[in-house]
Amino acid sequence: ADSLARETIAIPKVLDIEMVAKTSRIYYDNLVLTNGQGNILIRGGVLDLRDFSFNLFNGLIAMSGTYDTREPQNPLFNYRLNVRSLSIPAAFTGFTAVQALAPVARQMNGDFSTELNIGGQLDRHMNLVPTSLNGGGLIRIAEASIRESVLVNGLMSFASPGSASSGIQLKDLLLSASLENGRAALRPFDLKLGKHTATLSGTVAVDGSIDYLIVTDIEASQAGEQVSRLLASLQGGSDAKTFLNFRVAGDYRSPQFSPILADAQGNAITAEGIARTQAGAIGGKLQEKLGSEAARLLGQSADTSAITSDTLAAGSTPAVPPDVKDQVEKATEDVKRTLRNLLDRKKN
Repeated sequence: ADSLARETIAIPKVLDIEMVAKTSRIYYDNLVLTNGQGNILIRGGVLDLRDFSFNLFNGLIAMSGTYDTREPQNPLFNYRLNVRSLSIPAAFTGFTAVQALAPVARQMNGDFSTELNIGGQLDRHMNLVPTSLNGGGLIRIAEASIRESVLVNGLMSFASPGSASSGIQLKDLLLSASLENGRAALRPFDLKLGKHTATLSGTVAVDGSIDYLIVTDIEASQAGEQVSRLLASLQGGSDAKTFLNFRVAGDYRSPQFSPILADAQGNAITAEGIARTQAGAIGGKLQEKLGSEAARLLGQSADTSAITSDTLAAGSTPAVPPDVKDQVEKATEDVKRTLRNLLDRKKN
């Protein structure tokens, strides 16, 4: 229906009705709800549904809560939903809130279940005011898949040859989500990327803006020979593995990937940190050399820790020489720039 043709359904405050309802069909907008049944209380301009259930999109929805029209121009709703085996594609097509807060559902198939508390406001044309949404709950996906999407393709482009797949398979997935002022926040959950794994967390807003952190077990060296050479020069010959994580921002339809280099524990590797490590190695060698020289001059053959400690009190936390810091920062930016260029080429 045309939103301009709809007006707020105001419930007369004089009504005081309590009933047990049962109906074969309920028509709301472009939705057809079937097998509706439950308790309905109408009092003081508020419609109160209690244990009301119906079938929709091959699933079952049970709900309790209120539709409050005491301020007819700004009606409020607050519901507790228990959803079982609802079709993901149909939910995306039928609910604007799903389209806004779960845009990836466009590329998904399968079913989902959820226990969700949700509240918000409608405008005078009975349209949802997206930024008014608040709530949260658990979302369960027994089995589903995500087909081609920009986000998935961006991640897959860095997986090792032969280990990636054309989509993501989801099985026995339990998501914890919260809603605040129209922005949904997801707690960390795991995904399979072919033979690789990734952990995703972050937020998505009703305007399509996203802010995700994706932690993967994809080694940075898999991004190509050029990246491997840059990493080798950056790490000074260290054989420690470096992994690719991503900060994904912008709009879901055109996400911007920012690669993050991380160690095996998931800690971000920064230019400052690498510079300090290299400076520490330089300082350590210098301290050792000076200590040996002091021992030789003073005729000592054993413990020189007091001499080196007094002489080089700051040796354990050396200042980063400007030239080392500049070189490391340049090398780090070279790695990130190369990764971004690779990603842009693979996306296109």
